[in-house]
Amino acid sequence: MAKKHRDEEEQDEELDPSEDRALREREVARSLISKHLDYKAIPSMIKPVGQGNQPCRILIYGTTDMGKTRLAGTGHKTLIMDYENGTRFLRKSQAKVMHISTWGEAVDMHWWVRNEKHGFASGVLDTVTTLQDLGIDFLSGQALLRKTITTEPKLLNRFGWQRLTKIMMDHLVQWTSLPMDMIFLANEKAIENEDTGEVVYYPAITPGVTNRLLRMVDLSGRIVLKDGKNGVRTRIYFRRTKSMPRNKRRVEGFPRFVDNATLPKLLKLVRKGEENG
Repeated sequence: MAKKHRDEEEQDEELDPSEDRALREREVARSLISKHLDYKAIPSMIKPVGQGNQPCRILIYGTTDMGKTRLAGTGHKTLIMDYENGTRFLRKSQAKVMHISTWGEAVDMHWWVRNEKHGFASGVLDTVTTLQDLGIDFLSGQALLRKTITTEPKLLNRFGWQRLTKIMMDHLVQWTSLPMDMIFLANEKAIENEDTGEVVYYPAITPGVTNRLLRMVDLSGRIVLKDGKNGVRTRIYFRRTKSMPRNKRRVEGFPRFVDNATLPKLLKLVRKGEENG
């Protein structure tokens, strides 16, 4: 009876999701720490700076129903991380989708993409705004367990918002370090200048994450709908990012806007600008 009881306890431990996730995280950490270069292969790995196509990083933001997810669906060998079920409206797309509903799933999906041979050439986070909401839910749950949450549901205290910026940036940096093109989609927010009355549009994520993300991408643009003779079309207005060199040749590679863009067209535009730079 004692042996049977011990066997049942061992089975319970094997089925515990938290223990399983902790084990996998330790295995990943161990593989990263123990990874070393093959000394004999190093000479063949050293290449001139800028040789070959470098992965592109693009940020596109706009209000709901502007066509952000449809843009992502035009990619080839593209994996969409769908945090808000926006891909349900896609038709005739060659892209693949992974539906994600928790922060833990988002983290696990990144490690799967990093460690597995999947064949995808580009990845899309749809949207970073909803990913941030998952981060808020995650931190709110932790705070509730520690009884440090404020009285209003899902409202983080000052330390909580700092922690949110930290986990968001760690997560986004990990995605940008992958050897594949990355496209970040976001909703938008409008901020009016009290002095001039001018309205400026930004990605609907916290200012700290926005500023750092703009420094990480090669191209950033706001997507809108425009009426024309041939009906409604999408238009992406580009904005200068911190990572874009301020030389004339590089800037000439980027038009002020582009209509009815596709993902391959945007990636080609970025790489053309890099060649001009």
